[in-house]
Amino acid sequence: MPILRVLKMRPALDQNTANWHFGQLAWMTNTFGSPYLPRVPSVLQRYEQLSETAYSAEDTRSPEDWAQDLFGRIVNECHMEDWTLSCRVRPTEPEDGLHMLLLARTWERTAPGAYFVDILGNPVVVYDEADLDVPGAFAMSVILQLATLRLASAPVPEDYDVDNHARLLVEMAVYNAQGLELLAMADMLADYFVQMGFLPQREVSRFLSELEFATILGMRTRNLAPEQIVATYGPLLTRTFRKRIWNLVEELNSYGPEMKLMQRLASGKDCAEHAQVSLRMAATGS
Repeated sequence: MPILRVLKMRPALDQNTANWHFGQLAWMTNTFGSPYLPRVPSVLQRYEQLSETAYSAEDTRSPEDWAQDLFGRIVNECHMEDWTLSCRVRPTEPEDGLHMLLLARTWERTAPGAYFVDILGNPVVVYDEADLDVPGAFAMSVILQLATLRLASAPVPEDYDVDNHARLLVEMAVYNAQGLELLAMADMLADYFVQMGFLPQREVSRFLSELEFATILGMRTRNLAPEQIVATYGPLLTRTFRKRIWNLVEELNSYGPEMKLMQRLASGKDCAEHAQVSLRMAATGS
């Protein structure tokens, strides 16, 4: 890493943490294909960032229709449009045809969290009606549930550690091209993980630094230069993050062999969309 840049700014992550992110992205690439890039905002119409989305009483749609429309957009932006997915209000009591599956029973015995499936074993994303009025709340919940579904469809990584579950889930959301969106709702994301007991309050700052690092790692793995990132995704970049992109790219460049390996690995991997088959098998026991 250039000496002058080091004097200006400390690395975002220590070497062990950076290597963990390289390892997880390599595992995801081997399992699913190249990491996805965020959808490019259209210059022909106003782009509403997911962190800003909330239902308004002035909307001509019903709250349910608004939720379904936004759900469809998020599924598309997570590149999971080939999955058979549905979305419904979270049930307040057991409901016929909707089953909650614990990750500890279907994936890894120490893993926290759960997901829902219908009677055919197809994933169901659920939401709380109270979240619809809170900017970004519905979107964040859907992003994390979709990351959970993709994670649950994969073999358990050999180095899985329950203490790193929140980081792994966010890494999967970044793989799903949602790093920039999560950065725009970073405070809400950190509060959620703290409240769930997945993240100690003292580690919030480091956690958000890892989110920045992972987001740029995914883009650099697909060979995007910092100038391309700013020019392409300008509307999605927070002001603080925009300033840090060049530092993060230089930090990644200091991991020359690892970056070359990641780029070589990604270039030979087509994005696969067959993961739901294994998820359905886990849900139905077939």
